[in-house]
Amino acid sequence: MDFLLRNDTQFNGTLSSETYFELVTDGDFVGKFAAFYITLLATCIFSQRLSKCPEYLRETVLLTFVNLTAILLLPDVAWAIEKPFQCTNFTSLYILEGICNVEDIQRRIETQLLDKRDDKGALVYERLKYSVVERFGFYCWEKCEKFQVTNHVRLMDEDRKEYTENEVFEGLSAIADIPMSCDKPQWEILIVPKFVYLNDETRTGNYYGIIFRVHHSIMDGVSAGNALKYALADKPMKFSVDPLKGPKIHPVLLFLLHLKAYTIATSRLFKAMSIRDKNCFNHDLLTGPKYFGWSKPVCMNAVKKIREHFKSTTTSVFMNSLGGAVRHLAIKKNLPVPSRIYATPTIAMLPYPDTKPTNRFIIVHYPMEIGLPSRLERLRSANESAKKLAGSMDPLVFFLMLKLGGRFPVIMAKHILGQLDATMILSNVPGPSEDAYLFGGHKLVDSVFWVPLKNWSGIGAGLFSYAGKVRASFVGDGVALPDSTDVNELLRGFENEISEMGKLAGLGPEEVFWKD
Repeated sequence: MDFLLRNDTQFNGTLSSETYFELVTDGDFVGKFAAFYITLLATCIFSQRLSKCPEYLRETVLLTFVNLTAILLLPDVAWAIEKPFQCTNFTSLYILEGICNVEDIQRRIETQLLDKRDDKGALVYERLKYSVVERFGFYCWEKCEKFQVTNHVRLMDEDRKEYTENEVFEGLSAIADIPMSCDKPQWEILIVPKFVYLNDETRTGNYYGIIFRVHHSIMDGVSAGNALKYALADKPMKFSVDPLKGPKIHPVLLFLLHLKAYTIATSRLFKAMSIRDKNCFNHDLLTGPKYFGWSKPVCMNAVKKIREHFKSTTTSVFMNSLGGAVRHLAIKKNLPVPSRIYATPTIAMLPYPDTKPTNRFIIVHYPMEIGLPSRLERLRSANESAKKLAGSMDPLVFFLMLKLGGRFPVIMAKHILGQLDATMILSNVPGPSEDAYLFGGHKLVDSVFWVPLKNWSGIGAGLFSYAGKVRASFVGDGVALPDSTDVNELLRGFENEISEMGKLAGLGPEEVFWKD
């Protein structure tokens, strides 16, 4: 949504008070905005209160005549939208110590995951047997009648047994922009029979890799973590954050929070859609190809000490390091360092009702002042942004907006949900706080994930903590990172930022980065 001001210059930032005054005094704009506000607010209220009626009508009219089970609703729709070079698959990589047995893995995936039932006898992961399809202008679930686990759990390459970490990243790059077929459920597990570490001399044993690629409309990263804990692991392990538990809020307070969210929803949505984050890394729609990489593992104890030394937060330390990585790359490539970029971190709306796959992720804008010359100034700025976000209504507002968008036809949902502009997409998913074992005693030694890239965001970063350490994962699109080495420079920038903050906190590199 591009606004043209009276001087015919394109609006490329947030609304200043002067800009806002000029817009609202334009009669044509006032009329359009008032109509937009009233329509959207009324739809919000009635869609929430009378949601069963439109859902019933749609499912009666549409699903009676076609082989469909249900229409996608709520936030699932936001992650179902795909455009060229914007596949909405997220990718997890699990590295296990042991000898790979493909047939045993296929059997365990079928019995432990696909056939798992809850206390009421219902299949927990039934979604994994359905395809996401577009029918009559809506996204729908379509059951796969001839489901076979061997079509989804297979070798990454039948003719190749051994991969280095860089070769795995190259393999992911080759398939990243190819949409999964709607002819079968959109997920797969690719097995790397032998995985070879390149930059870790302590990893000399037998390792293999499990690559889990899943369409984001089926589940989010927290749901994938629940699957790891309750279905794939030999026994459930402790997580640093339990997504099934959330803050206890009195019903009256919850009602008031929702009432306030509905009241400010349109203005907050309007403001978010007005942000134009254009810079040397964000200037056009995605074009491919995608490049993948991961950082050295960082000790969570070191992050805790850095946080305590600077009286900051874990979120601020990581956000400052990720922003510093973008700053490092701009300097390395002799590009102008943007004074500010926007990231869109994902926030999980806790608690999750159960372990069934779902989507409770929302995204919000997070400003990163990477143009500040001092590392400490940038950290203070990141801390202020984190505090503002923690006390903001935006997460609840955008969660309600995603629910609303999920009730619209695809053509409207694409327009409403495809307007957010940011340089970087971020996701931080708390993982197991202790070692996990899968497939009959095979130790999980590494775990990372890569986020899908959307709209104009050509850089994605993920953080998945596991057993006292965390790796940063980066994915970049060619429109933002045209050189195949750019992702590696981002990783070096992230590692350098963490290392330098550690040094200021009295920590050496051997204390910051994990070694077995």
